[in-house]
Amino acid sequence: MTPVLVLCLGKTVRSGFAEVPPHKQKAQLSHCSFTQACGGDLAEVLRESQTLIELDLAWNEIEDKGVELLCEGLKHPDCKLEILELHGCGKTPAACENLCAALTTNQSLTRLHVSCDVLGASGKDQFRNALTCRSANTIFSVQYIFQ
Repeated sequence: MTPVLVLCLGKTVRSGFAEVPPHKQKAQLSHCSFTQACGGDLAEVLRESQTLIELDLAWNEIEDKGVELLCEGLKHPDCKLEILELHGCGKTPAACENLCAALTTNQSLTRLHVSCDVLGASGKDQFRNALTCRSANTIFSVQYIFQ
């Protein structure tokens, strides 16, 4: 089991990580040197954790492949995540397709921060299209800087 699962699910802690109670609702995991290899574990966390509502993965090099795997967890019906911080994670416009697919299926996610990566005009258009598919009763905030 990776440290990501340990932290987010509150299981036995490996050395170097603080104990996190199982009822913890926010996981602050920015600048933790996670790579795309952690994407599957992150998806598992999103599928299994019924209490995780905020996940900060900023400034980890999870890149497009890691985002793709993470989005599989976001699309799961048991995912309760409301806030996802993904700025500075080495994403390209290719990651936008997966994030937008997750946005159309996950109605609990209400805030996504994807700035500090070059997502371009195509990324902006993909997010705009995905947000039009969401419920009219949902307020959603995407924070980005498109270059």
